Amino acid sequence: MSTIPSAKLKALLTSNSDLSKASLGTRIMLTRMRLEVQNNPASIDAVVSELQQTTDTKPQLAADLANI
Repeated sequence: MSTIPSAKLKALLTSNSDLSKASLGTRIMLTRMRLEVQNNPASIDAVVSELQQTTDTKPQLAADLANI
């Protein structure tokens, strides 16, 4: 599966979009990451990098993110 573009991940992390279509694990992880970015906006690049690395190793997460 191809990697998700950084711009899409940044938008996902900085928005309040509905996560109800995602699995419980994905919702928990994204909520944690969103809070991290809200509390420290300078961390956005590190959080995006972490999320990209995770999607590279877990294809089910990438598929889940594609449905959001």
